[in-house]
Amino acid sequence: MSLADFQRAFALMVADPVTWAGKLNDCPREDELLELSARERERLRVLLAHPRMSANRLHVRANRMMPIVASLPLTCSWLRTEMSSVLDAWLAGSPEASIQYAREAKRFAGWLPAFLRSRGLFPHPALDALRYEMCIAEFVSRAADAPLSDIRIRTTFDFDLEMVLQGWSPSATPLVTPEDMQLRAVDGVLVLERVEALLVPAS
Repeated sequence: MSLADFQRAFALMVADPVTWAGKLNDCPREDELLELSARERERLRVLLAHPRMSANRLHVRANRMMPIVASLPLTCSWLRTEMSSVLDAWLAGSPEASIQYAREAKRFAGWLPAFLRSRGLFPHPALDALRYEMCIAEFVSRAADAPLSDIRIRTTFDFDLEMVLQGWSPSATPLVTPEDMQLRAVDGVLVLERVEALLVPAS
C-alpha cells in the first residue's frame, strides 16, 4: 500500500486502538483492511503494542477534544461524568477530524444525541446545553445576513433553563413537560423566552 494509506491506517489505529487491535489480529486476507499486507499489519501490531503509544493516544484525544470544549463549553460541562466514554466513542465513530472548530462542533452536535440515547442517557441536560449553544451559533451565523430583530430560533429544554445555564449539577431532574423556548435579540441582547415571558439574558 502507499505511504499515505499506511499513515491513514496508523492514525485510525491511534484514534481507536481497541477496535483496530481486533481488526489487525482477525483480518485473514491482505485486501480486507485498507489493502494492508501481512508485513504492514505486523508493523502496525508492533506499533500498537509499544509502551509509548499511549502518548500518541493522549495527543489525539486532546486535539480532538479542543474544538469541542472551545465551541461547546456548557455541553461539555454537563458531560462531566460521561466525557471519557463520549470521547472514546466519538474518536471511534468519527475518525476523520476537521481543523475547523465550527464544523467539528456541528458534526459532534449531530452525533451526540444518538450516542446518549444508545446508552439510555435521555433526556440529558447536556442535550439542552447542546441545543442552546447551537442556537447561539446559528443566531450569530444568521445575523451576518439579517437584522437581529428578524431572527427567531426555537429550541426545547427538558430540564430547568436556569439550572442548565449554570452548568453541571449532580441533581439534575427533568421537567414533567419539556418547555419550548425562543432565542431572539431584545435591544441588542440575546434572550430566551417562553412564548411571551422573558426569562434570562443569554451569556
